[in-house]
Amino acid sequence: MDDATNNLEANDLEADNPEAGDLDGGDSEAGELEAGRLLFAQECTFISGVVRVGDLPPDALPEVAFAGRSNVGKSSLINALTNRRTLARTSNTPGRTQQINFFDLGGRLHLIDLPGYGYAKASKDKVQSWNALIRDYLRGRATLRRVCLLIDARHGLKPSDGEIMALLDEAAVSRLARRQVEAGVHFLVPCGTTGESPTLSHEEQLRVVELVASEASGRVPVLAGAGGNDTASVVTLARNMVQAGADGILSVTPYYNKPTPEGLYRHYSTIADSIDRPVVVYNVPSRTGCNIAAETLIRLATIENIV
Repeated sequence: MDDATNNLEANDLEADNPEAGDLDGGDSEAGELEAGRLLFAQECTFISGVVRVGDLPPDALPEVAFAGRSNVGKSSLINALTNRRTLARTSNTPGRTQQINFFDLGGRLHLIDLPGYGYAKASKDKVQSWNALIRDYLRGRATLRRVCLLIDARHGLKPSDGEIMALLDEAAVSRLARRQVEAGVHFLVPCGTTGESPTLSHEEQLRVVELVASEASGRVPVLAGAGGNDTASVVTLARNMVQAGADGILSVTPYYNKPTPEGLYRHYSTIADSIDRPVVVYNVPSRTGCNIAAETLIRLATIENIV
């Protein structure tokens, strides 16, 4: 998940809940452990069980969610952490947790027990309903600080674990895009040259663009990164990104090949001719080893959809 969902530090809790008091317990590891012990020693109560996103309780406190396969022990872990035997309902029968259960820990933290997945006897409709509920919760919960995914060491990773990991990744992308839009950015650039995009497959890049475009929903333009040193591959990627919802393309200069000015002109003009969206020429010679001369940019500027 992104930094907003991955970091559960003492100052996160205090920032979200000023009345929480000092959770540091000093700078030492022992102090942090003691602060945690005191936190989980507080009274913990059940708030509600939710089967629809519209019924979610107010997101007034930081939240830590627990996910895992059916019968992996999420509810038992919550009971153990809070030293309560019957706080979270447990059962030897898989699939008993069929809603998002919210627990209040001393008015300072919410613990979330997510529906288990991988229950073979559940209908496809029920599984889809659970997944949609989890996805909507993960992508839209502003106070979510961490998701703990439990894996049964006796069985190792299962295909269903991989599916939930992918769901967590996609929810994080949607969540990040939503946060940026709500913060007032003027446009979004998924799969630019900074970050993880160079290590993503084309299929993964297109999925990122789909998620970002869906979250932007016309509120801000989506300028997707599609660049490289193979013109034909860039053209294919640019077309697919437009189909995925991109409003325009950000295309970095070809790296390593060191094309001539004429080669750069033909590269960008070919990309521009292949789509009916704006193409932003991204010149970063310190990274690519290729600089676009002013004369070439002036020539490219005569093409209607090159920015």
